[in-house]
Amino acid sequence: RAVMQAIGADAEEATRLVDAMEDEDLSIAACYRRLQGWIGKRLLVDKTPSYAFNTAVLRRAEATFENALYVHLARHPYGMIQSFEAARSDQVFVRKEHPFSPREVAEMLWFISHENITVFLAEIPAERRLFLSFEDLVRTPRPVAERLCAFLDLDFHEGLLDPYADADTRMTDGLRDLSRMIGDVKFHEHDRINPSVADAWKAELEADFLSEPTWRLAGTLGYERPAPKMFGGASKPVEQALAPIEPAPRVVGRGLPLSFAQQRLWFLEQLNPGSPLYNMPAAARLPIALDEAVLRQVLEAVVRRHEILRTTFQTVEGQPVQVIAPALALPFEMLDLTHLDEAEQEAASQRLARIEAERPFDLEAGPLWRAKLLRLGEADHAILFTMHHLLGDAASMGVFLREVTSLYTAFSQGLPSPLPPLPIQYADFAVWQRAYLEADLLTEQIAYWKQQLAELKPLALPYDVPPTNGSFRGGRATLSVPEALAGSVRAFSREAGATLFQTLLAGFKALLYRYTGQEDLSVGTVVAGRSRAEFERLIGFFVNTLVLRTDLGDQPSFRTLVHRVRARVLEGLAHQDVPFDKVVEAVRPDRDVRSNPLFQVAFALQNVALPALQQEGLSFRQIEANPGVAKTDLFLSVLEEQSELRLVMDFNRDLFSEPTVDRMLAHFVALLDGALKAPDIPVLDIALEEAVPVQPPDTLRRFDEDNFNF
Repeated sequence: RAVMQAIGADAEEATRLVDAMEDEDLSIAACYRRLQGWIGKRLLVDKTPSYAFNTAVLRRAEATFENALYVHLARHPYGMIQSFEAARSDQVFVRKEHPFSPREVAEMLWFISHENITVFLAEIPAERRLFLSFEDLVRTPRPVAERLCAFLDLDFHEGLLDPYADADTRMTDGLRDLSRMIGDVKFHEHDRINPSVADAWKAELEADFLSEPTWRLAGTLGYERPAPKMFGGASKPVEQALAPIEPAPRVVGRGLPLSFAQQRLWFLEQLNPGSPLYNMPAAARLPIALDEAVLRQVLEAVVRRHEILRTTFQTVEGQPVQVIAPALALPFEMLDLTHLDEAEQEAASQRLARIEAERPFDLEAGPLWRAKLLRLGEADHAILFTMHHLLGDAASMGVFLREVTSLYTAFSQGLPSPLPPLPIQYADFAVWQRAYLEADLLTEQIAYWKQQLAELKPLALPYDVPPTNGSFRGGRATLSVPEALAGSVRAFSREAGATLFQTLLAGFKALLYRYTGQEDLSVGTVVAGRSRAEFERLIGFFVNTLVLRTDLGDQPSFRTLVHRVRARVLEGLAHQDVPFDKVVEAVRPDRDVRSNPLFQVAFALQNVALPALQQEGLSFRQIEANPGVAKTDLFLSVLEEQSELRLVMDFNRDLFSEPTVDRMLAHFVALLDGALKAPDIPVLDIALEEAVPVQPPDTLRRFDEDNFNF
């Protein structure tokens, strides 16, 4: 198959060439040299798993190939053992008679392979080796795949995130007329990357059977031994947590419960009714001759498909419930701006976008989303879409646009919907989530957050005006990171074994340290919360908030800070199932409607923007929409657009002036540059082009404690 792909030969020609190489008695090295010559500048990858069982083979590879690159992919021992047992891999790797059980063989294979690899790679320069965990790969495939591509000096391709798109030819033996599976024998059973497989082994684990040497080696790879209470009787609730989500019964006249994330937003809405704070605006350009009647038909189909778009929120006996309408009058309006010139169209579009983003929703009357189509020319349109956060999140916007694109393409050709039926709706998730938590399955996770976030103190941010009112008027400042520095950040992340998110968050925390002089720093971030395959095609509010706390009391170097932040991020992801409002309830911070509990500053790396979608008949191009509101005092988003990094700081205009925020962004770039030039000196000693004054803890500028509400 490798020969066929290298030179475009058919099976007969490839067989002849392989036979000829065997007749020449070519060595493996000589065979590889010939293959590399055939493929030219393309990268030759060898993923033979049995190499790891023999250190001599690994060392021979290092002697044979010049500047070979090594990727060490590890998986939790329990996860790999479970996979080996299911696939009966002991019969593949050990074909002689032996006295061991399949489970014992699987553990030995895990231990021997990872020990050999660890010992071997210790001798290899850091720039030629890369460690990846299977768990990170399936939970956050994009940053891991991008990191792998950067290590191999390959261009990242979106197809890497959709390995099942071409299921008929991928992972098959193409030499024969009848394809036979190679690799994952269950490949055709999948249709997407499922993050839940990372921890699926927990559902079947009843006892800790691994040996001490295996646990010691697992610890060096970053895998912690589960707590004893997870074993012996705990398997039943775990199985319940991982059970399929079933549709909840719909009873006429009776609402369904809110998810915990929805309930928190509903509560905030009661405290500040009519606020646009949780409006989610999006805008896209449609540079086509649009059939507006077909677009209306498409939107009606999406509304029928997703109950959440027909949902309002009523109060019954003091408690909110979701009320799903059987039908909805489409909140869709079309405006003709073709009579305006280009400059006037741009001004009118911006004004309308701001009006739509700031116009409040009525949670009880609904609808809680609206769309406005702007006709700019015969072959040019823009669509303004606004949704209340109770209905969805950023990923929901992607679902919405993908479905609109697919349906428009089909309907414009008189074809039926190509979208498969949805097995569940968002309300089913809400019912399941409450049963999941009421079964007390997250006790350990809640205990982690309670301990991790105990006795948090507010940040002494450099406010221009003390925070004395409850306004959420938002401003936005932007700054592009120089391309060379963006490349250096990525290279340092690879060398440090960190993700781009972790390195940039460490830089942001270093900046906050320089501004406040405070050693105990907490920053909020968000996770998608779509950890199960059932959630991926749903419009709904799945996103969850994590609070990441870091101690800089020992004045760490930037490299140490990155490692420290990485550990906190991984811990946070391991405990992300607890809804944020449950964390707040457990930690019991002082509450105030004027600000977020537990943190004042947030950070995000946005490398999954709304897709630029194009099919025959319809194309979308995202337009950045400024919401004009501030949910936190400061929110730094780093937008990753191909090789570029762009900083976007949303800020509360009643607390900060634009020059102050512009200065923060400039200092962030300068600090990153200084940190990467001297990553092993204390972050307080990193030179900045324009020095940031560091205030000793005992002379920090502080406002009255009542003004620090989180």
